[in-house]
Amino acid sequence: EKIVALFHLIGCVHLMNGEHKKAMKLFEESLQARRKVLGFVHLDVASTLFNMAFLHQTRNRLDKALKCLEEALKIRQLRLPDSEKVALTHEKIGTLAKAIGKSKKAEISFEEALRIRRLIHGDEHEAVATVLHEMGDLMDDLGEYDEAMNNYVDALNIRRKRLGQHEDVAATLYSMGFTLHNQDAPERALQCFEEALTIRRARLGDDAKEVGDTLNMMGFLQAKRGELDSALTLLWDA
Repeated sequence: EKIVALFHLIGCVHLMNGEHKKAMKLFEESLQARRKVLGFVHLDVASTLFNMAFLHQTRNRLDKALKCLEEALKIRQLRLPDSEKVALTHEKIGTLAKAIGKSKKAEISFEEALRIRRLIHGDEHEAVATVLHEMGDLMDDLGEYDEAMNNYVDALNIRRKRLGQHEDVAATLYSMGFTLHNQDAPERALQCFEEALTIRRARLGDDAKEVGDTLNMMGFLQAKRGELDSALTLLWDA
């Protein structure tokens, strides 16, 4: 068992070093050995599957990543029902399902992650806000803009209370601005982008990619409103 654990640990080191092929080879060997030694429903098997999913996602093998996560979820649900590890696995499944267009699966997974995290952490935890933000992104993709805004507002309220002037707050404001733009509410969208910009400049500096993205959206909105001089200034800054 110790040798099997060593395979997994070495795989993790290769993963941290960005040596993905070596990491995957070791995780595959670790998975086979752990199943043989520990059985198919051991938590260590789930951990290996979870790490393999991350590697598959990094290499854009999203279907394989999803399959690994689903196998890990079955084990964790059996061994650790309503735990943070189960919630995290649901969240990752939701993110992957959203990326490959399985919207209903993503919604169900996010809702289950949200339920468990509220049960464990209460309604105002940062992990709850993370899922609410992801659900907002999903609803925006589906054109359910009112539902997206409800999720974003809930996420924003938690993040402001728990984090203050943080990049996660700026990220939610940015997403809200995008949704408000989709709702044809450019003035409200601009307010969100302006607040996001203030936070991002303070936290990340003027040259950060996130600052450029925010300036770009503000410039686009100003151009749409006919404020061409302002738009040009913002776009050049971006």
